[in-house]
Amino acid sequence: MIKTENLGDEVIGIIMDRPNSSHNFQDEKAISEFHNLLKEIEKKNNVKGVIIYSAKKSFLVGGDLNELRKAKLPAQVMKITVKVNEAFRFMENSKIPFVAAINGLALGGGLELALACNYRIGALDNTLKLGLPEVTLGLMPGGGGTQRLPRLIGYTNSLPILMKGAPITAEEAENIGLLDECVPKEKLLKLAKNRILEGKISSNQLWDNPQTKSVGKPSKEELENLDNIITQNKKKNVIDPALVSTVEAIREGADLPFDKAIKIENEKFANVVSGAVAKNKIRTL
Repeated sequence: MIKTENLGDEVIGIIMDRPNSSHNFQDEKAISEFHNLLKEIEKKNNVKGVIIYSAKKSFLVGGDLNELRKAKLPAQVMKITVKVNEAFRFMENSKIPFVAAINGLALGGGLELALACNYRIGALDNTLKLGLPEVTLGLMPGGGGTQRLPRLIGYTNSLPILMKGAPITAEEAENIGLLDECVPKEKLLKLAKNRILEGKISSNQLWDNPQTKSVGKPSKEELENLDNIITQNKKKNVIDPALVSTVEAIREGADLPFDKAIKIENEKFANVVSGAVAKNKIRTL
């Protein structure tokens, strides 16, 4: 269940609190609820900002694997991932700044949601982990992770997160620019609200505003590295479709406008998830 709360001073909270579950995760219903809430907020006057946070011990742990397991064809998977990205792009195209106040685990779609926000604040404790573990499950990011992460923190910093799937800590995330700030958990919402009220958080994303300072496009050396990774993995006797498709999405998207790059990821995600390797791995979980 996703609901809104008036946090005062024209700041709205979007609270993730999935019933009968210890964690929040994404499925088609949750994404539709989230998108509808965004549309309702957009209609309001004088909203200074929105804070997205969790009522549980973790932020958001990713997508619903059961839902992905049932999707047999690429077109069925595409239906899911397109809905996710439509919601995220609606949020990014809003004039309202969005802040992710992250506690606990933000994995897969949870981190991708945070990446679609304009500002990210993490709870400074040892329970906070950020990551894109999809490749370890025979999957790949499908909510924009292969495109937003490199554009935010650079291609060199992104590859270990995308290719190895291991989560990183709050301190590590702040050091590479994935988190804008870290603060003790009890101060998370207060700081998020203060940052909105200061009026310094831009509603423009780096990848949508050429005037905004960003990491920019990859260097020639980084592109060559991506090409080499793809070539080397395709030479192996047993190809990992998830790993190869992840790196291909990063490489192909680097030369494209953002929305076209997202489409590339969507298509590769649909093919990977509907493939035999992913189905077999998901079945064992």
